[in-house]
Amino acid sequence: MNSIFFNTKRLFDIQNTYIEIMFKYMIYRFGYNEASLRFAALIKSFLDQSKCILKAAEVESHDQLIQTIVKDTETALQFQNESME
Repeated sequence: MNSIFFNTKRLFDIQNTYIEIMFKYMIYRFGYNEASLRFAALIKSFLDQSKCILKAAEVESHDQLIQTIVKDTETALQFQNESME
């Protein structure tokens, strides 16, 4: 358990360092106001992507559910046809 916590904390520290360096570069390149706007837009883009990924997973599970229902219905209809013959 400690290794998971350590690895997670280490990853979080690396991400924070990367973000800080990126934001400082954006301030250097665009100025504070423009960097803030661009950084906020970048974060919004990541959040939108995450939301789309979650929706895609829901659509995939829905599609699997529909396929299961179709197969079960086809099987039931085949049994019904066989029993009628």
